[in-house]
Amino acid sequence: MSEPARRPAGRPRADNPVAAETFRRAALDLFAGKNYSAVSIKDIAEATGMTASLIYYYFGSKDGLFLQVLEATIEKVFSICAGISSPEMAPDAVISNWFQLHVEHFPLLQKLIKISMDYSNTHSRTREIDAAIARFYASESEMLNAAIKRGVASGLFRKVDPATMAILISTFLDGVVVRPIICPDFEPVPAVEHFRKFLLQTLLAG
Repeated sequence: MSEPARRPAGRPRADNPVAAETFRRAALDLFAGKNYSAVSIKDIAEATGMTASLIYYYFGSKDGLFLQVLEATIEKVFSICAGISSPEMAPDAVISNWFQLHVEHFPLLQKLIKISMDYSNTHSRTREIDAAIARFYASESEMLNAAIKRGVASGLFRKVDPATMAILISTFLDGVVVRPIICPDFEPVPAVEHFRKFLLQTLLAG
């Protein structure tokens, strides 16, 4: 992230939301396709056919743009999964739906994990971006913990530690998302399906 900030990073200006969204989409694809630190403001501008000065105008800096890309991607993931979890829904259905979301929206989740990993390996980190990544995992953990606790309390699930099981699920799904980047022949969908079946069989009591 070598580009100097032209104005304080923060929320993008609202006078042309279409242009701001165009920059966010192009930046997400570039950040996910290349090493995070290798993507420049010029690269993003060229991908959109607009000028680099507009990126500074809307986002202030590369940091500001990346934060907006990360937050927008996280919001999209959780807007997609808004209906998969509720206190009225069966706990096993909540967990099953979270796995299904990773099947149906694999490319989006892979981009999210990829840019988070690349960012985490840089030496130029910010509290705002760190907090955005932490919010994603905290929200995932809260949802899974709540479902598993309800399952144990109702007798549907065996007596397990909800926090440990939530970490297991999250860690497995992260691994499935990342492995195709390392091993192109790996097929993530069957792996998700097999683990979902195994996990629910393990959790269900009796």
